[in-house]
Amino acid sequence: AGFNAPIAGVFFALEVLQDAFDSSSPNEYTAATQKKALTSTARLAPILTASVASALMAHSILGDHFVFHLAQYSLKSPLAGLPLYILLGFVSGTVAFTFSRTARLFQGLFYGDIGFQFMRSGVKRIPNSLKPIIGGLFCGVLGLFFPQIRFFGEEAQNALLGNNSLPNTTLLSLLSVKMIATALSVASGLVGGTFAPCLFLGSMTGALFH
Repeated sequence: AGFNAPIAGVFFALEVLQDAFDSSSPNEYTAATQKKALTSTARLAPILTASVASALMAHSILGDHFVFHLAQYSLKSPLAGLPLYILLGFVSGTVAFTFSRTARLFQGLFYGDIGFQFMRSGVKRIPNSLKPIIGGLFCGVLGLFFPQIRFFGEEAQNALLGNNSLPNTTLLSLLSVKMIATALSVASGLVGGTFAPCLFLGSMTGALFH
């Protein structure tokens, strides 16, 4: 609903969040699976209901708008561009792998599983309720120096979609800082989602590739 794409949201929920709907508790999920109680309707109904309700709420508050503004684009020679898209897929996969590893690294630091012994013992003494505050402070400092990474980063992405080029050093800096900030958020428990940040990372990666 936030992206004015409720139908796409249904497919996104089915792909990513299905396990959360199925496994309210492992015992309930096992029992329901054995009884075949989880029908297609039972799986789809709450997702559709949530999508319609959130879309109506978003339209009533935010109005009918698009988050991203696409410039006109046409693929003139698909066969000639196919090798480049294959290479772009490899580059994007590398960025995704790096982001995943960065998130795990910060998670290990916040839980005291990696690092020097004095660091581990110090981190483990910090209450879990304070860790999101620490992560938020780090992200806030990064946001002061790189305001484009805050929230969705719509302005920077729309500038790229409008064919307004940015220097490669700026693109690389935004890619790196956004990756670190998102990994910090996830690791510290300050979870605001990773879908929108991944769109930002993808935009910067695509622009750099171009």
